Amino acid sequence: MHRVIAGQLAQFISEQLGKNVSPDAIMKSQPAVEGLPEQYYYYHDVHEVLREVSRRQAKTFSDICEEFGRQLGPQLLKRYAKLVTTRRNTLEVIARMEMLVHGVLLMNDAGTSAEIACELLSPHELAITYTSPRKLCAVVRGVAWSIGVERNDRVMILEPQCMLHGHAACRLTLTTSIPEGTAPSVKTQDAAVQ
Repeated sequence: MHRVIAGQLAQFISEQLGKNVSPDAIMKSQPAVEGLPEQYYYYHDVHEVLREVSRRQAKTFSDICEEFGRQLGPQLLKRYAKLVTTRRNTLEVIARMEMLVHGVLLMNDAGTSAEIACELLSPHELAITYTSPRKLCAVVRGVAWSIGVERNDRVMILEPQCMLHGHAACRLTLTTSIPEGTAPSVKTQDAAVQ
């Protein structure tokens, strides 16, 4: 998995900043993490690399992260095709993929991983809660969107709470369209009487 993400990050840097800008040049401008091999550090600090690309491109950090996620999603699908079979619906594939990759992609300097929880509310609605000191929720959005594209399914994403806007966690709701002729289930909630 390290190679897939590191390879996509190197390709992303070349596409965003030009072939003459090497990933190593960006990483040499960042402080080293003591005791980690250079290639691990390069992969490890995805956040800092994407921040630098954002600065050089004069784009928001969120936009750059989402673009990277959109590029990464199809590669992750190819790599993990056996684990996310075509028999699953798109939101099940996204949930499975996010759970597979988040521990490595979002690892922080202390070695503790980000937290991501996926709850399939229906075949057409997925809730994702994400926390990380790296605040890479836009990568999650990009990966989810691109998986939908790869599977010929439109994924709509709402993010009513985001760490980049001061919330304690990111909360995303992903929905896909309900096939014609299928009645959506109606959720009811009893209000507490006070």
